[in-house]
Amino acid sequence: MDLVQMFPSDAEMQAASDRAQQTFKYFWRELTWEYRRIVPGCAVKMVKIGFPTGRPADPGPSHEHMWVDRIDFDGLRVYGTLNNQPNWIAGLNEGDAVDVPLAQVSDWIYSRDDQVFGGFTVHLIRSRMGAAEQRSHDEAWGYDFSGPPQLAPGSPDDEHPMSENMAPVYRDQLAGDTSPARFVDQNGWTQLHHFALGGSHAIVDVLLHAGADPSAKTPDGRTARDLAVAMGWPRVVARLDVGRA
Repeated sequence: MDLVQMFPSDAEMQAASDRAQQTFKYFWRELTWEYRRIVPGCAVKMVKIGFPTGRPADPGPSHEHMWVDRIDFDGLRVYGTLNNQPNWIAGLNEGDAVDVPLAQVSDWIYSRDDQVFGGFTVHLIRSRMGAAEQRSHDEAWGYDFSGPPQLAPGSPDDEHPMSENMAPVYRDQLAGDTSPARFVDQNGWTQLHHFALGGSHAIVDVLLHAGADPSAKTPDGRTARDLAVAMGWPRVVARLDVGRA
């Protein structure tokens, strides 16, 4: 797996990381549903994090960028398990739990049905290789990176297929018992918070009709609307503005 030692002069790598930051919401939308699948669908689902090395850019890299898996996300911070052994950072080891602000994300990647999504820095690193090295790179990953990075299957701004498919199921379940629409989990989040963060308009609509409270706040004071605004889900924001109607 590609590690990146980022130097300030590498404008292309910075642009790739910026693109990953701007599109992170699509990664989290997929994981919102991946974590609800009975049979996992994503063979790969990781985030690349830039960890400060405490070194000047010369002679060493200012940041060491390493992959993290077992991802969780609360709209502000990314949590996971380090998947690489650092070369430049003492006291941090493969397998350690990490907890960093979203601003330290430099890439994301997931796979579905033998197709890979995201991987902006991976594509850039590959583009700098010769043909033989590119073939070896793709074989090592187990995926074809020859095309441009993709954000999601189909149009990225379409409703997630599982959101569309599960909305009638949620509606039927809540018709008999609406209490899950108001349930608060051990972290102080409701289902409305989780699905607003994950950009699932259809499920947000079902929850609101079932009596979910759009004014409910997370322990740090964020509403479902705040989460949707922060992630850039305009349809979810518009539905939350209507309220329980």
